[in-house]
Amino acid sequence: MQSTEQKNRRIVRGWFARLLRYSVRCVLLLTFGVLSFDWYFGYSPLVYVTGINQTIRTVVSQHPPLLPTRVAWQGTLETEALNESSGLASSRKNKGILWSLNDSGSPAEIFAFTETGKPHSTWPVAMQTPTDWEAMDVFNYANRSYLLLADVGDNLAIREKVTLTVVAEPDLNQPVTTLPVSWQVQVRYPDGPRDCEAVAVDTTSSPARILMMTKRIYPNELYEVPLLTESTEIVVAKKIAEIAGINRSTSPDFAKYGGLAAFMGMPTGMDYQGGRLLVTTLKDAYLFEVSAPQKTLRRLLLPSKGQREAIAFDAFNNQRAFITEERALGTRAAELFSVEFAESFAYPPER
Repeated sequence: MQSTEQKNRRIVRGWFARLLRYSVRCVLLLTFGVLSFDWYFGYSPLVYVTGINQTIRTVVSQHPPLLPTRVAWQGTLETEALNESSGLASSRKNKGILWSLNDSGSPAEIFAFTETGKPHSTWPVAMQTPTDWEAMDVFNYANRSYLLLADVGDNLAIREKVTLTVVAEPDLNQPVTTLPVSWQVQVRYPDGPRDCEAVAVDTTSSPARILMMTKRIYPNELYEVPLLTESTEIVVAKKIAEIAGINRSTSPDFAKYGGLAAFMGMPTGMDYQGGRLLVTTLKDAYLFEVSAPQKTLRRLLLPSKGQREAIAFDAFNNQRAFITEERALGTRAAELFSVEFAESFAYPPER
């Protein structure tokens, strides 16, 4: 028979054990919640804890010349399943149609909608759920229109390879079907993993290539990989330029936006047209000639609205582009904007 003292000790130990389990669960839930919230927005506190990508705190005061623009609200993205519009493309096959895709954690599917944000159709892609879709582009190759789907996001810089998937752009006059994969390109960087959200296709070069701009490292690195490869081996991306003029945050930005300012100058979307790259950050956009980025770089002022993740030239108007944002917290309205700019602009004098 147990004495009263032994029973009391057993009860106390039981309470301590339950309290310990409860405390551990609370800590894990709280930690998971914080990290999930931050990863949802792509800003993990582990970046600071582990020292990964220290360059996010770089403060740059360069101000490239402004390119006059006119920004217009086009409408609201009415496709409810499109929570995190992380990539954008202007259809070359279906005039007046835009394509987009969701960020990480969503099924492999792409969304078609009008230039005012009204939904058209959703097309599944015959592939596994992507790790972190962050960009897309549309391009013509061999007399056919294709869509590039870029699984390149890597907030913690831990992925040994990333995947670029190509599918034929569907005819929206036909019934919705699952889109087969035309081909894929597996990519790794020469100096270790990079985070990337800005990808575009250049079919004017020989051979045709895919351009990729890193997000967190400053100056931003511009890489290229072939659009087509003859084997299934992993392709090593080739660095072709460093873009030093895409502004990082200044002291007034930190005073205004707090810690978020560290991320506001990072490229989150990109498109290519006629030798030019159009790059958006959370704060502004930038337009420049790929052949002479520092000489031709121009800044486009954009409204401080939402988490801007994607930008695309209008396939039928080279003086206009479209911009989308992620749906805040997955529930609120996501907006669609257009931006018009001069087709030609004066380059700064060489010094």
